[in-house]
Amino acid sequence: MGTHEKQVEYGGVSAHISTPENSTGLVFIAPGALVSFDAPLIKSIQAASIEDGRTVVIADLGQTPLIENDPSNVHGNFDNNLRQVIDGYLDSDDYAGEKLEFIGHSMGGAAVLSLVPEYLVSAVTVLDPMPVTSEKLQDIDCPVNVIISDVRSYRNPGKRMFNELNDYSDEHVLHEVETSKDMQSGHIFEGQEDEVAQIIRDYRASEYKPNDPDLSSDLDGPV
Repeated sequence: MGTHEKQVEYGGVSAHISTPENSTGLVFIAPGALVSFDAPLIKSIQAASIEDGRTVVIADLGQTPLIENDPSNVHGNFDNNLRQVIDGYLDSDDYAGEKLEFIGHSMGGAAVLSLVPEYLVSAVTVLDPMPVTSEKLQDIDCPVNVIISDVRSYRNPGKRMFNELNDYSDEHVLHEVETSKDMQSGHIFEGQEDEVAQIIRDYRASEYKPNDPDLSSDLDGPV
């Protein structure tokens, strides 16, 4: 199956688009801070999505600055830049009405969780997501697949967030991946990219079936 690749820019934010023939869905991927669009973790997530016939749009968020003087909104620039990419793509001729899936890592995960209520999203996957407010979590009305590493400063907040999500709905899923406990390597799931990709494949397979209705903190190191 051939895949068309192109790079575009929406509102000053670069995005990388991979479109397979006869696309059956649309996935927006939001990398974390200091994580490039072609990092092994992001590429493995991209490949898993393309294999299942979905168009993939990767927002180039790696160099997005944090709002360090506002801890409750430290990921605000990620929210804004990801929104630019999503709206830009949905308003373009490339969008063919596919149902949406969001996948985000760390700060990108926080941005994904923050933006879910603004769109008709069928499923979300977040990897070591940075915290978002309870008000935002309460507004999420689709399944959330939470994947956490062995890095304590991300694992523990990830578990707390998952438990809070479960207070609002029991449709969410938690996966713990054995990684290095090192802040730098564990948080980007170094060496475990294939396992992460398989979790995403399996999760998506359980959520998307042919008869489904159209549903059309620790800031050191990479986050």
